[in-house]
Amino acid sequence: MILDALILRLIQKSSAERCDGAPQAFYFTEKDYGISAEPFSFYSGKNLLRGKKYFDTDASKQDIIVFFHGHGAGHSAYMQEIAYLVKAGFIVFSYDSTGCMMSEGKDADFLPRGLYDQKAFFEYLDQREDAKGKRRYAVGHSRGGFMALGALQEGYRVEKVVSISGFMDLQRLVCSREPFFSKAPRLLYKALKRGYGDYGVINMLDVIEKAKKPVYCIFGENDPVVSPKDSYELLKERFGSCDYVKMTLKKNAMHNPYWSLRAEEYFYRLNVKEKYFSKEFDNSYVVDYRKLDDDLEIMKSIVDFINC
Repeated sequence: MILDALILRLIQKSSAERCDGAPQAFYFTEKDYGISAEPFSFYSGKNLLRGKKYFDTDASKQDIIVFFHGHGAGHSAYMQEIAYLVKAGFIVFSYDSTGCMMSEGKDADFLPRGLYDQKAFFEYLDQREDAKGKRRYAVGHSRGGFMALGALQEGYRVEKVVSISGFMDLQRLVCSREPFFSKAPRLLYKALKRGYGDYGVINMLDVIEKAKKPVYCIFGENDPVVSPKDSYELLKERFGSCDYVKMTLKKNAMHNPYWSLRAEEYFYRLNVKEKYFSKEFDNSYVVDYRKLDDDLEIMKSIVDFINC
């Protein structure tokens, strides 16, 4: 038991803080994109999680997309993508996970924590009158891509999923960050199981196969966070001949393949050269947010996939 606790402590060290974004960054809101929003909140355990329902025109006739954000900030970091989906004719529900931005929690915890948040959210959504009778879809990026695949689990009534740069296997992810664990897989499995239950050892490849629902997975060829070997190639090997799994490996793209290549290059410069997300950032540097534009072909492919 002590060894399990030590292993979990090591695993959690990368997320043992709140994810409140970069204080120097500008986060857009619905007003910047001319769409409407209504706040909502629900409890995940003892923590109150907050989010918004985004919509346009006649929301009573539109279906629902649940958008799951990645690690580092909250859902407002994806306002451009959320607005695109709203203007494509959907209601978008998105919330900040435990320990992120508007939501309570001392830290963001490890990935399985998000699955408990997800369970609490869908229980909340089931009670909303404005969500009853509507078709449901899930979209997410990185950590949120993992969460989107988790929405395929029984009971959530999600019909299609789009996972962008999503993790497939938690144990494989841990081993890629801490190579030591690749030599002790049983210890890792035991610690994850003890710390998070079934969510700690979940494998999204198994979830996809069990659900047999339409899934669209998008990856970047040069992703430094989720390598194609641990994502795209695993999917292709297991589901290459399945008509319900669509895969795209975007050439030259990195971890944000929903952005244009220009946007990813600019973001990489901000992150690495300008140290935008560190305390060493030079506040005199002016960020040109216009350069962080979406790849409209990728965004259109997401909408087309959901609508087909």
